[in-house]
Amino acid sequence: EDTTVFTIDTTILDQLSYTMPNSCTGVIWGDCSSSLEAGATHTYESHGIYTITAKWVFNSYEFYKCNSIGSSQMVPIIDISRFASVPEGTNGDRAFYHLAATSLDLSTLEVENYNSLERFFYCCKNLTSLDLSSFDTSNVTNMSYMFYSCENLTSINLSSFDTSNVTHM
Repeated sequence: EDTTVFTIDTTILDQLSYTMPNSCTGVIWGDCSSSLEAGATHTYESHGIYTITAKWVFNSYEFYKCNSIGSSQMVPIIDISRFASVPEGTNGDRAFYHLAATSLDLSTLEVENYNSLERFFYCCKNLTSLDLSSFDTSNVTNMSYMFYSCENLTSINLSSFDTSNVTHM
């Protein structure tokens, strides 16, 4: 398990009710309330900017369809401030699949133990730039559809990518 901290602005989304994905095992909602059940839903009393702390059980669909945080509305910014190391041979398939964020700070995400980054950012239509210069991809064998349908992605830093073991691109 690991903890992720992100900020949500309910005035941008113009909604007060939010639902976390099932891989979230506990959440502190940023307004002195918390939930311990997977897929918890919370309704804020008023609009504002809230810092949410969520505890996750890692699997290959870690942030799968996180546009569902609060229905089908977009989450404008997710700031990943800390992410645990994953075991060797981890499959990162669809980790951020359909994520509705406009920006991501992935500087602390360790991918050296991943064997697959297939569909990692698949259909992240709102992302405009990604800095993946901290990614050690030397053990990755599959990068199929990694950036598929990232239609607004105009800037990407892949300077540290090592694709020497990649067999599916």
